[in-house]
Amino acid sequence: MTEKVITINTQPGIRRDGTILDGDQYSDGLWVRFQRGRPRKILGVRKISQQIYGPTRGMFVDSNNGINNIFTSYASGLQVIGVNNSGLGSGVSNFTFTGPVATLNTLVGGSSYTNGTYNGVPMTGGTGTALYCNITIAAGAVSTVTITTLGPIATLGSITGGTLYTAGTYTDVALTGGLGSGALATITVAAGSVTAVALTNLGSGYTPGDVLSAATVDIGGTGSGFSIPVATITTAYTQSGTGYTVGNVLSASATNLGGTGSGFSINVATISSVFTASANNLYQFDSSYDSQGGINQLLVHPGQNLTQIDSTVDTPVLYGAISGTVLTELRDVSGLNPTGDVISVSGGVVTLHPYIFVYGDSGLIKNNSAGNPLDWNAADANEVNVATGKIVKGLPVRGGTNAPSGLFWSLDSLIRVSFLGGVGTPTQYWRYDIITSQSSILSSSSVIEYDGIYYWCGVDRFLMYNGVVQEVPNAMNQNWFFDNLNYAQRQKVWAWKVPRYGEIWWFYPRGSATECTDAIIYNVREKTWYDAGQSIHAQRSSGYFSQVFRYPVAGGTENIGGGYIKLWQHEVGVDVVDGSSIAAIDSYFTTHDLSWVTGNPAQETPIGENFWSRVERVEPDFLQDQEMTMYVIGRPYAQAPDVTTGPYTFDATTTKIDLKEQRRELRIKFESNIIGGDYQMGRILLSLDMGDVRGYTP
Repeated sequence: MTEKVITINTQPGIRRDGTILDGDQYSDGLWVRFQRGRPRKILGVRKISQQIYGPTRGMFVDSNNGINNIFTSYASGLQVIGVNNSGLGSGVSNFTFTGPVATLNTLVGGSSYTNGTYNGVPMTGGTGTALYCNITIAAGAVSTVTITTLGPIATLGSITGGTLYTAGTYTDVALTGGLGSGALATITVAAGSVTAVALTNLGSGYTPGDVLSAATVDIGGTGSGFSIPVATITTAYTQSGTGYTVGNVLSASATNLGGTGSGFSINVATISSVFTASANNLYQFDSSYDSQGGINQLLVHPGQNLTQIDSTVDTPVLYGAISGTVLTELRDVSGLNPTGDVISVSGGVVTLHPYIFVYGDSGLIKNNSAGNPLDWNAADANEVNVATGKIVKGLPVRGGTNAPSGLFWSLDSLIRVSFLGGVGTPTQYWRYDIITSQSSILSSSSVIEYDGIYYWCGVDRFLMYNGVVQEVPNAMNQNWFFDNLNYAQRQKVWAWKVPRYGEIWWFYPRGSATECTDAIIYNVREKTWYDAGQSIHAQRSSGYFSQVFRYPVAGGTENIGGGYIKLWQHEVGVDVVDGSSIAAIDSYFTTHDLSWVTGNPAQETPIGENFWSRVERVEPDFLQDQEMTMYVIGRPYAQAPDVTTGPYTFDATTTKIDLKEQRRELRIKFESNIIGGDYQMGRILLSLDMGDVRGYTP
């Protein structure tokens, strides 16, 4: 038996750059991570559903009342599945896209209606609301149906002042009546009569001729008879209902068509475009509280950015109740000066509570009024171009007295936006600071925040922001990543984090792959780098990291038929659980070179001994489930082929492994590839001494 016993003192991380001999970190590994400086198996995966369309191009998780709603996206739409805190869920629901009615068709006229023309008739049926039409009836049947022109109030007509009102000036009085809603005004009462009406909110959904009034309680508590007509509506845009889908069958109450008749119907032929199915769709998600509606809203931007990060194609931002499955386009239809514009950008969307920010081409950054997703024209709403390049990503950042604040990544810059609160002359609500104009970003999905520090992939290095932009040092696998990345698929690179183990993962397509096939991992806690070893469990197209729901979730890349992929729950168990099927996950790691020729098997020194390394005993020290195997790997010279012997099998009761192996340059590999297998390495002892001094003979 050898006299010397050494400890395997390989440093944490897997070194892929440089040569095997030139490093003291682990030289190879598959599905292994590092904790307390020691290797341990990455945990298992469990299938949540195989009814998800894919490949997924963005995910989001919202948790409420013990249910975690996982929102997934693909080329042609969005889906949601709710799971409990163990990852067990119900069925998958598909989203529908709704919008204003553009055209109608397939008129069924009915019979026995009263002839005449009826304007502003409220339509019934379908999925939407607030659609009004002008309807003509001839010979007892509906003959024409045209959509009533609706919009915000532009001007009001002559006042009918009423009598016995209480004198005074009353602000933010809600105007009642007509087809629309939301109009507010400052009303002046003198000598018992309303003398002036000044609009403070134009509202929406009104038509010329609507007769408005106000509740007596809002203008002093006494009086009656006040009214004022809508003279004109804003011509910048018109409204034709909200929430409709193609094929909705509409009708109208007979009481609004002369009081008699039945059988009238008409179909929604088209709606205003809200979503375009495209293989180029890449989604950004967020949520925001709508203080006007009193609900949480889901925000989605399906950008045309998957093949080109610098695409200038604008697409609408979509929104809808986060508890529902209906999305419609975000529009500027509230506030004092609504334009009716669709909020459409090329970059994406982010919430800096209580504000929604959108961004895109030519450095565009734009935000709404606080708490109102439909008001993009108030004083605290803003639109500015802060750079020449496209803004591709935004995230909230701690702002202190200037909260809310956010970081925005352009193609070559990093910009900080801070809230000022309405100061100065002219009044300023927002400040825009360029932190650096000499940066880069590989993918809009590669940015992630970890404990207040922001990490992302540049086009040729890894970067971070912690008050200043800095490079993240990587002497372990930077070349491994950038030399083998399929740059044509750069927008498919995406990031998540596993905070329990201090990890940030970047999934990427390797070589000629068109979907992600590997992941590179930075361990913030251990200050080291490693990778997934091209494990099949790193073949994920998008995902979302653990927060309230403590498991990361991700979509697989394999089409299992019908356009479906599998949705996976990560960091659960130690195996692959696919329904009733359970399979092992292969995990291994290989030490650095343990040789006398590099100085000392336990610690490298500049001068070594020209002896082979002879290992006669290995004393395993693992927290271990199920059997593991060990291999001895080595070669006579750095550029000679490896010779591998083994496997030597051991379990949790094995005290020692006796063997007689020697290599001039020696490494040891440990592997777990059995159902239920798991391990955490401790302090492994080797009975290792100097071996032969003979030259090498093949």
